[in-house]
Amino acid sequence: MRRLGSERYTEIVTDDLADREIQQAFRCTYADELRLDPLEVDEVRYIDIEELRRWLEDAPQQFTPWFVEDVRHFGVV
Repeated sequence: MRRLGSERYTEIVTDDLADREIQQAFRCTYADELRLDPLEVDEVRYIDIEELRRWLEDAPQQFTPWFVEDVRHFGVV
C-alpha cells in the first residue's frame, strides 16, 4: 500500500449540499472479492485510467464534486 499525498481537510458547499471531510488516499492492489454494502454502493465499474480521464473531461457533472477534486489533487487524472 502506498500513501497518495498527505492528509487534508476538504469542504465543498453548494446550494443543496455541505460536505466536510478529513481525507487520506492510498493506492494498493486488492486480489480478493469485493463485498459491498448495497445500501451504500449502487454500482461498481472497472475502467481504464484513460477512459476515466476522457469521462471527467467530457462530463464532469456525472461525478460528485469531491471525486473530481480528489482525483485531480492526488494526480490520478
